[in-house]
Amino acid sequence: MAEYRRFISYIYAYEGDIKKKNVGFAKIEARNGQCRISISIKGAYECSGQELILYGYGYREAECLLVPLGRIPVKNGTGEAVFGKQEE
Repeated sequence: MAEYRRFISYIYAYEGDIKKKNVGFAKIEARNGQCRISISIKGAYECSGQELILYGYGYREAECLLVPLGRIPVKNGTGEAVFGKQEE
């Protein structure tokens, strides 16, 4: 069986420094050397009609790197996108 790894992180809305409510999730799946990222957000009414830019970040030595992963279109306060190779 192929190695399969999955990580889910919940996305929260903040007001200032205060965490308010869950507004979505990010799911990262890795299998056979391929990575797929699924993002789902809800309640982003102020962003309706716009595209959000998704960034990943990591560290190399002491430097923080930002990597643009793609865009998430938002319609009626909801946005969903999948990045990475799609299975056929």
